[in-house]
Amino acid sequence: LAAAKPVSIELTSIESAAFTGDEDLIRRLVGNLLDNAVTATTSIDHNGGHPRIDVSTSLDKDSGVVTLEVRDNGPGIDPRLRTRIFEPYFSSKRGGTGLGLAIVSAIVTDHRGFVRVADNPPQGRRFILEFPVKAAPFPKTAS
Repeated sequence: LAAAKPVSIELTSIESAAFTGDEDLIRRLVGNLLDNAVTATTSIDHNGGHPRIDVSTSLDKDSGVVTLEVRDNGPGIDPRLRTRIFEPYFSSKRGGTGLGLAIVSAIVTDHRGFVRVADNPPQGRRFILEFPVKAAPFPKTAS
């Protein structure tokens, strides 16, 4: 077995940020994002640096939105693939199932949130997830 590369993970909370959600699903969502970040950051040479993952939360009181952001210094995502990374069974990762980010997207949607991906200059990617502090009620169907 190859020696494991050390990965630095830093957690930051700008202020207390909480929302109502399914604990098991949110745990799975965070686990999937961290698993992808670890795989991405350890897949490249950092020229003497170390793989790094930053996780932060914040609350915008005016809009009532909690933001969870996961940033890494991996190779980033080819802009041509960004529109597909949340599709089930699509993977750019060798041996990947293509389910991790599809599950993340489904969980975020189920919690009435939004997820997007962006560059993390100078290197890497950022997953930005936004959730309403209070979930809006589901619309009533006509009887």
